[in-house]
Amino acid sequence: GARAWLRAYLGGTSAVRRGTLRQAVVIDTSSGPSTLLTEVEGVNGMVPNQDLVNTFVANAEKYALPIQHREPWESVFHTLLNGGVHSSHSPFLELHVPAFTVRGKKGKQERASMDVDQFMRSLEGLVRSLSYNLQQLHHSFNFYFFTGPNRHISSGLYLYPVFAMQLPLISFLMTTPAYRDIRSFLVGLGSVAVVILAAGSPIFLLGTNADLASAIAPLLPAAGLGGGGAAP
Repeated sequence: GARAWLRAYLGGTSAVRRGTLRQAVVIDTSSGPSTLLTEVEGVNGMVPNQDLVNTFVANAEKYALPIQHREPWESVFHTLLNGGVHSSHSPFLELHVPAFTVRGKKGKQERASMDVDQFMRSLEGLVRSLSYNLQQLHHSFNFYFFTGPNRHISSGLYLYPVFAMQLPLISFLMTTPAYRDIRSFLVGLGSVAVVILAAGSPIFLLGTNADLASAIAPLLPAAGLGGGGAAP
């Protein structure tokens, strides 16, 4: 599929002039889809620059197309199991080309089909938007989990503060004489893991559970809890 095409395009012997690959969008759909699923996960957790996905979502919403992302926990486990290795856009990400897959879906109980003309218009808008990108994308995130079409959780929301909180514990663990005892060392690592889980879980749950965030929002009106950061 895409890997064979890339091999022929980049390593072929044809005299046809080849342009530079800046971004790529893979369309994988059957006839009569009712929903569009954006697959961003690639091999080893690689994802495209979020600006590329946001551009497609903005154009799709302009034409009232139904857009879905994977649920946050589903995306986490999909990344954990390296499910992105089978994605059609994964070969592009391996070459550091921002890419994602638009997959057409149709539920068993859904009879209405998506408007193909509107879908093609959204793709035209995406191509026109990307044609004005004269430099590589760098204004957005390169690791994130979507919580909705226009909302996401970036790693900076919970990852770096948790690491900073663990530095004193890790430094103490490495300098204590108990470090020489493997059992004490394992207990220390377990304690660090528990603190990481306890410190990061509340923020992640607030970002992924809209009902929980809505229940707590009146108590903290200045926090603006709403299920994750707003996608730029």
